[in-house]
Amino acid sequence: MIANLHKRVVAIAQEKKVFEGRKMRIDTDRRRNQYHYPTDSSLLGDGVRVLTRAMKRIAAIVGDAGPRCGIEVEA
Repeated sequence: MIANLHKRVVAIAQEKKVFEGRKMRIDTDRRRNQYHYPTDSSLLGDGVRVLTRAMKRIAAIVGDAGPRCGIEVEA
């Protein structure tokens, strides 16, 4: 039954010259996708979070040499 419905939809689309191909791909997902579009503030927050994480890793590696190099990370 579904196959017949798909064939009919394709036939109508071909008749109305919606597309020329023999196959048509459709999205059957009925859920609405929740897209999070980036804003300036969210991108800035992401950058701060990534830099803070990197600085903590660097501070763990260099130890006491970090403050002498001007690197200060609050825990």
